[in-house]
Amino acid sequence: MLLIGGLAACNTDPVGPGAEFSAAYELQTIDGHENPWVISEAGSTVVVEISRAEIDLRNDLSCVMQRELSQLDQSDPLDWVQTIIWDWADCTYVIDNGRITMTFPSRDGEVRGDGGPPFLLPNGGILSGSYSRVDVPRGDHVFVDRTLTITEDGSVYVYRTPENSGGGGGGCFFAC
Repeated sequence: MLLIGGLAACNTDPVGPGAEFSAAYELQTIDGHENPWVISEAGSTVVVEISRAEIDLRNDLSCVMQRELSQLDQSDPLDWVQTIIWDWADCTYVIDNGRITMTFPSRDGEVRGDGGPPFLLPNGGILSGSYSRVDVPRGDHVFVDRTLTITEDGSVYVYRTPENSGGGGGGCFFAC
């Protein structure tokens, strides 16, 4: 089992200890439900939805989890306010025998540069789950289908690479 700390920019070089796993994994379902994903509490006047999310596993065993959230404040029935929030968290990861563990450094006291609300992603914690890879032959090519299944706050998040992801790093739909 390997664990290398440190954070890096998007790494698309297909070499490194995490090259086998390196890719952008896009959120497909939460607890079996497809988009939109409401994550606010029932009865709340503020509705929060995850619009899209991604985990980018990099060759050097660093990673970043990113989410785009839509927050709708319904506290004033005559003036609903919608806010789009981009949230991210850097991490490191280990994959061993089909199990993934992602470790997030503490962000206590860190202030968001974009002036947004407090970070919503893991702060100084560990998320774990499973990793699977299936090589699908199609004609002269082999397509790689990779899946991460992560449990967070009691919910099961399923992330997959796009069908034609051949490796070499992720796309990073936000900032890397």
